[in-house]
Order: sequence, then structure tokens, then C-alpha cells
Amino acid sequence: MSLEASDGSTPRFSLVLCTRGRQTEVRALLESLLRQAREDFELIIVDQNQDDRLLEILAQYSHRISLHHIRSDGSGAARARNIGLAYVKGELIGFPDDDCSYLDGYLDAVDQIFISNRWLGGLTGHPLHGGAQAGQPHSSGLRIIIEAKYCEVQARFQATFGCSLHDAE
Repeated sequence: MSLEASDGSTPRFSLVLCTRGRQTEVRALLESLLRQAREDFELIIVDQNQDDRLLEILAQYSHRISLHHIRSDGSGAARARNIGLAYVKGELIGFPDDDCSYLDGYLDAVDQIFISNRWLGGLTGHPLHGGAQAGQPHSSGLRIIIEAKYCEVQARFQATFGCSLHDAE
């Protein structure tokens, strides 16, 4: 069964969620997405469960969140992410882990990072939460990818933050 809800507009964010064996955690992520101040995102769920355990949960959210549910017979996060990438429509692509949830305002904070740093081609690891102080990262599992020239990103990161990307990890 495929669930999809959309108003036809292009989302700013496409979130690709790969999951297997996690119902409570997926529900927590969906609840955290409802608490975001923005609605310009889609959630693409690549379901690697052998049964229909997520269908009832997803049906409860399909009228409030733009969802696309994809069943996958195989297993593995990399494989599932590649499957999900074929369905993205958004400008920014994120890969939340299936056991994470977002703090309120998290997508706004990530969006502001990209708006303020147009040279930025990607964000991974521990992006700052909108309410966090600089230097106090919030680990949420969101990894954003966009094409960019690595050396340009490296040089600007060094100039902006005074350390290399490798030092920041």
C-alpha cells in the first residue's frame, strides 16, 4: 500500500527515512515533524519490514504530513537511501535515522544555515539546533547533501569557523 499526501507544491526539504523494526521511534519522528514551524517538507519512508506494521501508523499522519511509503524487500541503509532518492522532490535532502526525532524549529535552523551560507554544499553530523548556542551541537541524525565543490566548501569553512572540516568532526 502506498500513502502519499501532497498539495502539489515543491517542498524545501525531502527527508528519506529508512526503517526496519521501529514503530515507536517512527511515530516519535512523525510527531516531531508535526511540531515543526514549517510544512514545506516531504517524508519518504523506505520500509524494510517484512510485514505491514507501519501502515496503521502512517495512515494516522498521511493527511497532516506529505508522505510517500515505499516497500523494499532488501535490507541495508545505503540501499534504502538510494531507493528513496529516486522519489525526492525537495531542494534539500535529509536522511533522518529511524530512531531520531527533531527538536522544535530544527528544520528552520537547518534552512537558515543554508540561506546564510549559500556556498555550503552539505551539512552532516551535528548541525546546530535553532535554540542552541554556538558550539553546543544537537545530534539529531539529519544529514543534508547537496552538490558542491569540496575545496570551496573547505576554504570557506576554514575562513568562517577557523578550523578545517576534519577538525570540526
